[in-house]
Amino acid sequence: MTQHTTYTITHAAKNHFAHLRNHWFLPAMAREGSIDGHPSEALISYYNTMTQKGFGLVILEHAYVNAGGKASPKQMGIDATVDAAADATVDTTGGHNSDRHTFEAIAQAIHQHNVPAIMQLSHAGQQTRATLPQLKGPSAGVVMRAGKPTAVHELSCSEISCLVDDFVAAAKRAQSFGFDGVEIHSAHGYLLSQFYSPLVNKRTDSYGGSLENRLRFHCEILQAIRRELPDFPLFVRLGARDYEDGGNTLSDAVQAACILAPYIDYLDISGGIHDVSRHDTNPSYPLGYFSETCAAIKREFAQRMGSANGAGAVNVDGAGGMPGAGTCAGAGTCAGATGDARFNVPVLMAGGLTSTKDGDALLHQGICDFAGFGRAALRNNFVL
Repeated sequence: MTQHTTYTITHAAKNHFAHLRNHWFLPAMAREGSIDGHPSEALISYYNTMTQKGFGLVILEHAYVNAGGKASPKQMGIDATVDAAADATVDTTGGHNSDRHTFEAIAQAIHQHNVPAIMQLSHAGQQTRATLPQLKGPSAGVVMRAGKPTAVHELSCSEISCLVDDFVAAAKRAQSFGFDGVEIHSAHGYLLSQFYSPLVNKRTDSYGGSLENRLRFHCEILQAIRRELPDFPLFVRLGARDYEDGGNTLSDAVQAACILAPYIDYLDISGGIHDVSRHDTNPSYPLGYFSETCAAIKREFAQRMGSANGAGAVNVDGAGGMPGAGTCAGAGTCAGATGDARFNVPVLMAGGLTSTKDGDALLHQGICDFAGFGRAALRNNFVL
């Protein structure tokens, strides 16, 4: 295995993974290896093989928290059906024919290499390719599915509250299966990124309009999980910028990161709201798809942690009615109280990285704290 510089994690308050072998991570990649939501035995082998490539951290592919949020026919689920499957009878091989057994085996396959395993939780909202009786999203409308227009039902406040409960229950299952944390999926056009994006979220209630309101659902999920699992590491994968006219901008991305930071332990940056893949195009940031966005967020976090001087006053407590939520004027312009540890949040980035040389450059430049290798890692000869 190639030897690389050892990086020290300095996340003061929530340093769960202080002894990682490196700052390379396997990002979530949908393997479509499940049947009716049930994870397959093949996934155990897949994660064992991928972990052996030398990653310091593994984030599993997304699992739906509610059957109404199933993204695709072969996506795995970590919803209430897992609880029923846990009572399955012993099969002829002496194992348990249940999703719990498979999830636990996946966690063990990763842990045997001394690597933490993070379960990603999702709800696809209106961007599902699965056959469902009804599409649900932040706002009523019509989307094209399988070449035909399909109506979208606007989630009511009570339905949103139920979905918060579903995320909490899924996180508790993940912990009970032996996983080391959960990542809340708010990217790639799925439900939470639909709420975040002004291109999709047209609500006029407390979940729409301002950036704080568009992130209210996120904060409620994160607060609820933290109440139930106070020491369980929490990641968010944020589709930080929409890359479309009228969508979330770089300034919005930095503000969103500031709002989410007090609730989370790690921030995983991605981008794009619709099916077309888009990413940063600033030539000053040639490495990776989202390096400009990550650099801006890292600058903002550093300023909030270490500077009492800056343009504009900032409220990090109670903005928009959300305890701990904050606002800021834009990339690199906000200042908070000196040494505010709530913004000491490591930033992860994957996308467009093909070599550890690129990853080393990003880490040394301070653009991100963890570099992810996804498609490149699928090559048989890829070893870190």
